[in-house]
Amino acid sequence: MSLGLRRTDVRLSEYDSEWEQIFQAECARLAEVLGERAAAIEHIGSTSVPGLKAKPILDIAVGLWTMEDAASLVRPLEELGYVYRPKSGTPERLFFAKGPEECRTHYLHCEVYGSASWRGQLLFRDRLIQNPQLRQAYQALKEQLAAQYPDDRQRYTQGKESFIQQVLSAP
Repeated sequence: MSLGLRRTDVRLSEYDSEWEQIFQAECARLAEVLGERAAAIEHIGSTSVPGLKAKPILDIAVGLWTMEDAASLVRPLEELGYVYRPKSGTPERLFFAKGPEECRTHYLHCEVYGSASWRGQLLFRDRLIQNPQLRQAYQALKEQLAAQYPDDRQRYTQGKESFIQQVLSAP
């Protein structure tokens, strides 16, 4: 499998078209377990952008109709191998990781379908897909940050925030 990275490490891999196939298979498993509680399941993050280097961890967004019954999703998702990480989310989102800490393969973000966070993740992904220059600039930033913070995922992520906000605020 072309996925997997220690939880604290920052390492970029060349884009792998297998990531989309892995997402499609995981999406089918998630849809079966979540049923009508999920309004949508989307491949997000850098692994969803053809041609973009990425940390080899698949990010998946699950759009829920409401967060009121989100707690009821923990057990079914755990049965699929996901571990609920309550301190990694926000009140508007549940966060799950799949794979041992030495080899995380999937991150699952459960949030309200159509929320600002939901729309922002899809908009950022779509703008990178549609704009090769933007994609190249983002990749250059990610490469610089990965070299600077190979063992500090938090600093790596913080280093991307300004760029992401600029992309999202552009007309």
